[in-house]
Formats: sequence, C-alpha cells, structure tokens
Amino acid sequence: MAREISLRPVSHQTGELQPKSLTVVCGARRTGTTLLAAILSSDPSTPPLPGEAQLVPRWLEEYRWALEDFEIRALPFFDDVEALRDFFRRNLSRFLAHCHQQFFPATSLVLKSPEISLYFPEALELLPEARFVVITRDPRDQVASEWRIQQQRVAERVADARERIIVRAHLYSRVARNYVRYYDPILGTRPDHGDRVLFIRYEDLVENPEAILAQLSDFTGLDLSSYSPTEKWPSVADSYWACGDRPGDTPQYGNAMEPRRVGAHAQTMSSRAAARVQQICSSTVDQLDAEIETARISPA
Repeated sequence: MAREISLRPVSHQTGELQPKSLTVVCGARRTGTTLLAAILSSDPSTPPLPGEAQLVPRWLEEYRWALEDFEIRALPFFDDVEALRDFFRRNLSRFLAHCHQQFFPATSLVLKSPEISLYFPEALELLPEARFVVITRDPRDQVASEWRIQQQRVAERVADARERIIVRAHLYSRVARNYVRYYDPILGTRPDHGDRVLFIRYEDLVENPEAILAQLSDFTGLDLSSYSPTEKWPSVADSYWACGDRPGDTPQYGNAMEPRRVGAHAQTMSSRAAARVQQICSSTVDQLDAEIETARISPA
C-alpha cells in the first residue's frame, strides 16, 4: 500500500517539520508493548516497526536529574525552570524532526519504550503533542515472563549481579516490585492526563482484539484496518529483525496473537509465588483497572 504524503505541522520550538501525529507506547516490560507498537505501526502513514526508542527515556532521565537539584545542576546555565524545560523540549522536537526526515515519506510516528513509563511526568511535559497508550498485564504473567528472560540472561552469562541473585534465590517478589515501579509514575500523573492517555489490558487485546483495535484507532487516529490478529505483523523494519536472538525475544514476535499466553504463569510459577506477586501488585492493578474501566465508560 502506498504511504500517505501530507503536510506536517511545524514545531513552534524549532521551526522544523514534525510528524503529523505522535503516539507513544509504554508500560512495564513483558506486557505486550512490542505487539502494541507493531499494531500501531500497521498504519500506512507510519514507518515500519523500528524497535525501541531507547534514547527518549535517557533524555527524560536527564531532565528529571537537572530538575531535582536545579540550583546546583542547572541554574548557572538556565535562568529558571521554564528555560530548562524549553531547552529539553526543543531537543526532543529536533529528534522528532529528524525522525520525520529519517522515515520519510511516513507522516505519523509511533515511539515505543517501556522505560518511558519511569519518566512519565516528564514525557507528558516535554512531548505536549503526543498521545500515550499504556498497556498493562496480569502481573503474575508479567513476572513469569520477566523471570524467564532473567534466567536466560544468567544462562548466557550476560546477567548483572542483581539478576543473578533474583534467579538463584527465586525472588519473584523483587520482580513484582519492579512491575509496580513502572506504573507508579504513570498513575501519579492522573490529574494531568486529560484525554492524552489510554490504558489497555494485554488480556483484552489478545482475547477481544476487534474491540481494542477500534478503541486504539479512535484514540490515535491511526488506520489499523490492515492489521489482522491471526496473521504475521504486516510492517516491521529490517533493522528490527537484524537485532534478533536477544534474551528478550520470544517466538510470538512477528506472529499472530496468542490468547493462550493469558495465564501462562501457572506453567512455571507455584501458587504460593503467584499469590505473593498478586499481593505486592494489588493496589497498582486496582488503580490500572479503574483507569481502563473509566476509558470504557467515557472513551477518549
């Protein structure tokens, strides 16, 4: 299908052409962020799925670091917090302009990185034109999946000391707390969301894809009609597959949805460990569920 070519907006920060729409995908790792980004990248106006936008959370982290002790870290170089914010916003605007050129003739952009979740307040502030799609998953399945990745990293001798301790001592609780760590910054900004944030469940996506695809299309304005849940991903960059054979890769990447993955933790996790994970994550899950139900009642 030919890609649409249309006029792009011009950044008021830099005067450079920008993508006409920006959708940011985040949520904890192993919750379906890659699948979600692949679905959104099926729109003919977006570039093929390129992989993770890992630079973005790094820049957001730098902005937070400077703000945390502005007088010491930034005051000699910026008159006030507003000047610092404008500087970082201009830098991100330049990155978006670069993406506009890099992926031409694509007119829309989908950026995905789970770590954007950790700096969600900064992302809302520095990417004012973006819409955010946050995906959640049963924490028991997420922890079991993350556990498998850490086991593989230990086996391949690329794990750090923390991962080795977690795997050898079967510390599922530490992995569960990491789930909470990814969503707390998002939930803490709820009054500032407006209509810019959509929460969806992985389970709803794979078990009732038609309804969730319609919700995603309405929210983002993207045309997802070329995506089929029963077929392989339609639009993936060659550079994405060139980075294959990573510990985080799964057989599901690039393939049709697999509803059988729902509840998969029961295959590897004891009922006692699963109950502990649920206990640690219960408050976070309740808040996420409330956001999802609110969106169903009053769609963005």
